[in-house]
Amino acid sequence: MKIEEIFFEAIENTAFNKQHHTALYNKLEANNESVKYSKAFYSDLELARTRAAFIKNKTLDNLDKTLIEFEANFIRKGGKVIWAQDNEEAIEEIIKIIQKKSVTNIVKDKSILFEEIDLTKELKEKKISATETDFGNYIQTIAGENGYHPVFSTLHQSKEKISELLSKTHTIENFTSSQELADVISKEIKSQLRSSEISISGTNFLVADTGSVVNFESEANNALLAAFPKTQIVLVGIEEIIPSINDVDLFLHLFATHGIGNSCNTYANIISGPKQSEENDGPEEMFVILIDNGRSNVLAQTNQRSALGCIKCGACFNVCPVYTNIGGHAYQAAHNGPIGSVITPHMKGMDDYKYLSFASTLCGKCVSVCPVKIDIPKLLQHNRTDSVKISPPGKTEKLSIFFWKTAMLKRSNMDKGGAKLKNFMLRQFFKKSWGERREMPLVAQKSFNQIWRERKGIK
Repeated sequence: MKIEEIFFEAIENTAFNKQHHTALYNKLEANNESVKYSKAFYSDLELARTRAAFIKNKTLDNLDKTLIEFEANFIRKGGKVIWAQDNEEAIEEIIKIIQKKSVTNIVKDKSILFEEIDLTKELKEKKISATETDFGNYIQTIAGENGYHPVFSTLHQSKEKISELLSKTHTIENFTSSQELADVISKEIKSQLRSSEISISGTNFLVADTGSVVNFESEANNALLAAFPKTQIVLVGIEEIIPSINDVDLFLHLFATHGIGNSCNTYANIISGPKQSEENDGPEEMFVILIDNGRSNVLAQTNQRSALGCIKCGACFNVCPVYTNIGGHAYQAAHNGPIGSVITPHMKGMDDYKYLSFASTLCGKCVSVCPVKIDIPKLLQHNRTDSVKISPPGKTEKLSIFFWKTAMLKRSNMDKGGAKLKNFMLRQFFKKSWGERREMPLVAQKSFNQIWRERKGIK
C-alpha cells in the first residue's frame, strides 16, 4: 500500500473519532490560552519575531560557514564532530561508538531526529537497550508509538490510558494521580541515568561562535545525560544552528512563549564539549553528529528554504485545524504537522509525500503564531506547484478541468442542460472525490440568473 493511501486510511480513523478530537482540542486550547498570557510580557513581540526570523534566514544563507565555525570551536574544546550524509551513515556512526565502548545499555533523550532515522528499531536489532529519559517518550515507547507532537509527545493520551500502559510494565496498578505516575517513571529513569555509560540526545540549537550545544527542557533529564554517562552523543540536523551565544536568550524566550506558554523553559543547558580538567561534571568524551538526510534538498529550494528556520516549538501544530483533527501519527512522517508538510516532501521525495502539501487549509493561522515568521501557507503553495510539475494531472482530471473551464467562461454553456442532468453528472463523476461523509450539493431547478430575470420581468 502506498504511503498516501495509508495517510487517507489513518485520517479516516482519527478525524471522525469524536473522543480523540475533543481531547486534542481541549488540551491545545488550554495551552493556547497560556501562550496568549505569556505573549503579554513582551514589550515588542513583533520586533523579537522579526529579529529571530532575520537571524535564522541569515544563518541559512551562510550555513556552510556557520557549521564549519561550530566544528572548529567544538573540536578546540575537545569534542568530536562527525558528518552524516543520510540516516544510514548516522546510524552506522552511532552503533560504531556504542560497540567500541562494549556497551549494551544506553539512555537517550527526546528528539524528532531519532524517529526520522528510526534509531530505536536499529538499536533493538543490534540488541542495544535504550531507556527513554523524557517522560512523554518513555510512555510512547511502551505504547509502541512515535511522538505525537514536537513538544507534547503524549498529547493524545489520557491519564487513564497512560495508567493502563504503565500497568503492563510496572507492578503498581490503578494510579490515583498524575504525580504518582511521574514518580514511578522518574525513579526508573534516574536509576538508568546513574548506571549508563553512554547517552544520546538531540538539541535545540548549536552555537557557532562558542562551539556549544543548547537544550531547553522542563524535566532536567538532559542535564543528567551530560553529567552521569562518560560518553555523550548529540545527533543534530545541520539547520539547527545559530551564530552567536548572544542569540540564545532571544530564542529561549520565543521557544517557551510560543510552545508551552511560559516565559522560559525550566532548564536551559549549554554544554561546550567534554569535561575540562577544572570541571567536576560532564562527559569524558562528546560527539556531535551533524546529519543532512535531505535537508540540503530543502536548502536548494529558492522559495521553501526558509522552512529550515523552524525552531520546533510546536506553535503551528497547536492552531492548525488539520492537525487538531487528524492528529500527529496520520501524517506518516517523523516531521509532521504544518511545517512537516513543507519539508518532508523535499527531504523524503515529492513522489511519495506530495500528499502532505495538500494536507492544509492554507488558513494562515500558523503564520500568525510562528516565532520566526515562516509563511507556511505560501511555502505549501510552492510545494503544490512543484508536485504538479513532477506529476502532471491525468487525462480524466485534464478533461474535467477542460469542460469545467469551457462552461464557466460562457453563460450560454453554463445554462445548457437542466438541473436534473447536472445533478446526474455531479453524482456520476464527483461523488467519490467529494467524499462519502458529505452530501453532494444539488443544482437548483432555476439558476440565479433565471430567477433574477423573472423577478425583473426581463425576457
